[in-house]
Amino acid sequence: MLKKSIFLAAGVFVVSIVLLLSVWQYQRRTLSWIAVPIEITSSDIARFRKRRLGRVWSAEVEYTFKGQHYTRTMHDLPFNPTEVFVDPSNPTHVAGERGPTIRGLFIPIIAVSSSGLFLFVLFLIRLSPAED
Repeated sequence: MLKKSIFLAAGVFVVSIVLLLSVWQYQRRTLSWIAVPIEITSSDIARFRKRRLGRVWSAEVEYTFKGQHYTRTMHDLPFNPTEVFVDPSNPTHVAGERGPTIRGLFIPIIAVSSSGLFLFVLFLIRLSPAED
């Protein structure tokens, strides 16, 4: 039973590392995105009851990129933003901040650390001498 738990914990640990690296890579891609001025057309404090995240500030932003007009609802905007960052290869992809952020990496970091700690504890149990 302990071996199965170790393998399962190791799998969760590997998956959480892959998640962390994926989020890190995506957020690093935003470093090359172009800053574009925005107009906030509406803002709201939305309550997400399904996931119990509490209240989250969201805003509907309008921006123009290479002559095209876009409208997006965003949840990751800093307070009182004046610009967003647009992916030049796909202008529908926008971000409120450039680069890796603690807010974006928080859940993957927690997943890696908690699954790693759990795996470490299981290894300690496995290596401990058996009681007779």
